[in-house]
Amino acid sequence: MQGKADLSTLDVAATTLKIHSHVRFVPQASGSELLYHVENQETGEYYRIGHSEYAFLSILDGSCSFSQAVTISSRALGSRSLTQQAALRLYLWALEKNLGAISGQPSCGSLNLHRSIHPQGQSKAGLSLWNPFWIRIPLGKPQNLLTLLQPWFGWVFSVPSMLSALIPAGIALSILNNNRERLSFAAEKVFSGDNWYWLLLAWIALKLIHEFSHGIVCHRYGGTVRQMGIVLAIFTPMAYVDASACWAFRSRWQRIHTSVAGIYSELLIASFAAILWHYTQDETLSHILYNVIIMAGVSTVVFNLNPLMKFDGYYVLSDVMNIPNLSTQGTQAVQSVSGRLLLGFSVLPTRPGRKSWFLLAYGSAAILWRVLVCVTLILTASVLYHGAGIVLAITGIVVWFWRPLAGAWSAVQRMQDEGSLRILRAGTVLFTGFSAFTAVLTLLPAPVLTQAPGIVEYTDGEIIRPRVSGFVRSVFVSNGQFVKAGDILLQLQNDEVVNESRDLLYAIRQEELRLQTARREHKSSAISIAESTLKSLQRRQLETQKNLSSLDIKASRDGTVIGRDLEQLRGRFVEQGDPLMTVGSESRKEVRISIRQQDLPVASTQVGNMLNVRVGTRSSLKGIFSRINPGASRDLPHPAMAASAGGPLTIIDDPGDEVRDSGMILAEHRFQGVIQLDESDSLKVFCGERAQAGLGHPQISLGRYLYRAGRHWVEETLRIAVHG
Repeated sequence: MQGKADLSTLDVAATTLKIHSHVRFVPQASGSELLYHVENQETGEYYRIGHSEYAFLSILDGSCSFSQAVTISSRALGSRSLTQQAALRLYLWALEKNLGAISGQPSCGSLNLHRSIHPQGQSKAGLSLWNPFWIRIPLGKPQNLLTLLQPWFGWVFSVPSMLSALIPAGIALSILNNNRERLSFAAEKVFSGDNWYWLLLAWIALKLIHEFSHGIVCHRYGGTVRQMGIVLAIFTPMAYVDASACWAFRSRWQRIHTSVAGIYSELLIASFAAILWHYTQDETLSHILYNVIIMAGVSTVVFNLNPLMKFDGYYVLSDVMNIPNLSTQGTQAVQSVSGRLLLGFSVLPTRPGRKSWFLLAYGSAAILWRVLVCVTLILTASVLYHGAGIVLAITGIVVWFWRPLAGAWSAVQRMQDEGSLRILRAGTVLFTGFSAFTAVLTLLPAPVLTQAPGIVEYTDGEIIRPRVSGFVRSVFVSNGQFVKAGDILLQLQNDEVVNESRDLLYAIRQEELRLQTARREHKSSAISIAESTLKSLQRRQLETQKNLSSLDIKASRDGTVIGRDLEQLRGRFVEQGDPLMTVGSESRKEVRISIRQQDLPVASTQVGNMLNVRVGTRSSLKGIFSRINPGASRDLPHPAMAASAGGPLTIIDDPGDEVRDSGMILAEHRFQGVIQLDESDSLKVFCGERAQAGLGHPQISLGRYLYRAGRHWVEETLRIAVHG
């Protein structure tokens, strides 16, 4: 085995580097700047360099040394040539990426030198293979399959076809907008336990189409797709194809077309699925189509279009902004600013003008997004896989965070060799920043308005409930109709009550005849029995008459009728005491709010005060916070407040659903409060509208508030994951 070359024993200026023949350089225009696309055809790796870097590398043909190449480049480019230090970095980078080898040594010698320059290089690659959240399984080269598919499906990605796709997309958006109630009803079952199988099937099929769409468009423009396979993201299978050859396309619009091909195909499928979903009557097919709409529509927009991750949206943004290697340059911009602040390094921006600020903003946002994704994935793994999830979480932390920590430690060691002043400065800046951050969290009050969701109800509204059970024969009112006391609202049919009344009338007549006969015969004992039986029958008849008359349900007061789907009540069987509708005065309304337990101290201080209430998109209304009902409950205050109906309250399956008809309860115990609206504001709102009330600012520090909010979010997430 050949020993590793030590860079410290080599005179780099005298070495001669030869760029491998399998390394290809392709010029690309990036705005007014000329860049070169570097392709290592053996490994399938791609890089981008500037014109000055290309001019220097093109001299390295094995016939001149490093010093000679620097001199030739300087004479040819003048002031635009690389400095000797920049040329040295580029020279070593070419060795590191195995783009060339030092003359007089075999190719593996350059690889050994690569290891000596970056001794962690191989371990980095090796460790990434063990990332439990992202396992890649290659399955071979799909080039022949893409050649077969191109004549059949290539036309789908032509410009006329993509423009024509706007028509079904517009129709689908209109359908979904006009069927929001049906959508919210279907949404209740999306994440139910028995639907994960359908979601997984839809996910696998759509991602397979998504990836092959990239491959077909890449093949359309002459690119070579080297590999296809499967990626296991938290053990969830996804297809992938290596369409990175599109990076060598000279036209950025061809690169953008390749990048958006997968998103386009999924949104097209989602559009046709929405149209079919609207017209189908089959419940199973409707359920499958809804899953396709969610997977192909929502998930594609949320994930694939997100430019903060290296998915399709990232490459589109990179080409639109004409910034190659956007993620790397963004990270370098953050590192430059951090180095200037912490260590006093004078580093020029990677891009002049506005783009430097864009890179800094993008790099910061991308770093925050990665941390958020890492935390979320770790939490998801620990919830889904319980004890094994803890092992996965630890492995994920090591894989994701060991590199920046190792890099920071290496930087500290280098600074120790240079001197302690930079370490002292970095420590002072970090300590000052940490102290200021801690002071803000500890001393600054939480500038957050505590709010509580609510629903508008009548203050003295009468809930109409049937006195007896029965089938609804007729409905005489509609939602929002004004009625007067005594008006018939609806009519029930109950044959048992009618038959019982008829039988009792017959029994009373028979008993009256017995009483008359006993009196004629002067039988005192028979008279007493007949009179007692007759009184009992008459009492029963009186109660039955009340039940019979209550089949015509009437309003007991003047007011406006509020009820959901009243026309659909006709022919339905209703139980005794079921709420059917409400009749109340439009000038007397209240907002019944639902208060979290942790917000109760703030809410208690506001009882008796005037509060701001926002209903829908209207301007804020005023109301007096009259009371907080004692005792917390998990009962859903109103169906419209459930998250499944578009409301703010999270609900879960109720293990005691034999008591609650809905079978759902709140995910946490909450208190109910009442805000009284005055007459003028009452006339501006309608019963059943959702509202939001401001309860005031919590009297706690910002840090404590953030801790409570984060803890509550984690607890609620875990509770929902466990209970469904």
